Amino acid sequence: MTIHVVNDRDPEAWDDFIKMFPSSGPFHTRAWTECFKSERMTPLYLRFLSGDQPIGAIAGLVIDPKITILRGIDRKLSFFSGPALVQMNSALIRDCMLSLNRYAQDQGFTSLISSARDYPYAYDWGDSKVHLQTIQEMIVDLREPWERIRERMRKSIPEQARKAERSGVTFHEARDASMLPQLLYLLENTMSRNKRKSGNSFSPYYLPHLAEKPLSKLSESNIARFFVARKGPEVLCVLLVFAFSKRAYALLIGCSDEGYRLRAPALVWFNAIRNLKTEGMESLNLAGGNAFAKISLGAERRTCTGSVSPYLKGPVRNLIFQTYRWGDNLIAHVPHVRGRNSNEA
Repeated sequence: MTIHVVNDRDPEAWDDFIKMFPSSGPFHTRAWTECFKSERMTPLYLRFLSGDQPIGAIAGLVIDPKITILRGIDRKLSFFSGPALVQMNSALIRDCMLSLNRYAQDQGFTSLISSARDYPYAYDWGDSKVHLQTIQEMIVDLREPWERIRERMRKSIPEQARKAERSGVTFHEARDASMLPQLLYLLENTMSRNKRKSGNSFSPYYLPHLAEKPLSKLSESNIARFFVARKGPEVLCVLLVFAFSKRAYALLIGCSDEGYRLRAPALVWFNAIRNLKTEGMESLNLAGGNAFAKISLGAERRTCTGSVSPYLKGPVRNLIFQTYRWGDNLIAHVPHVRGRNSNEA
């Protein structure tokens, strides 16, 4: 099959267009991608065509180097997830990725990155020099009847949800950014609690290019859902989920100590899963992390596949790029020497 990759001519209608592909999710949307737009990152929307027939789509970012003159050796094409296609079989995914690789080369990009996030499909690149990457994510299958979904949960989840309700905890859903500051505040407590218990720390900005400013914009988008547990006026627990078409991705959850004591997370998760099922979602990705806790919510471990093609411009430019990267990292790690007139701590 001959596949052509073309720039989308109507980004405003992109989210309506990608709904035609059942595997499309939040990471394929304009609502997600535009939130990362900056001086160095430009959103890009691509269609895969067989003849004149669209067979897939993908959204991502053109990432330029800090210094314009270095575009010849360091200009990346980065996608948040693999392509959404009419059929998610390994042969079609491979053919589309090979076409995407040719497009990246023709457009002068030096590397092509396709994240494995929320892409539970296997594929390969044949004989091409590409680094395949796999990660394990926990996904709740919402296609089955609610009774079956509930059976896959540990019995303690609905029991804890009922106990939280009897303690006066109530569940709410919000679709505006007003809950983000509260989520970040509660997330600090969750991170501290996790570090005390396990000794491990984590960053809320674990997805590629995610930072405080894009997260703020994302919370204002039409794909954001805040699931909230309250007791009276007090917010105990907040879960942030991004949902589009038939896929949902749980990004962050934060809870207070009182919320943990009253079992607010169980109430939030139980009702969020039920609401997303009712909304028509077919999968909820709980990402990686604490597998035991996510299995208790009915999630199953799935292998998600991504790839990196770092040598699109040949060995000479690659060598120059590696030298530049080595020097840049060296400078970044050299201690700064303060002059006598500097302000001292």
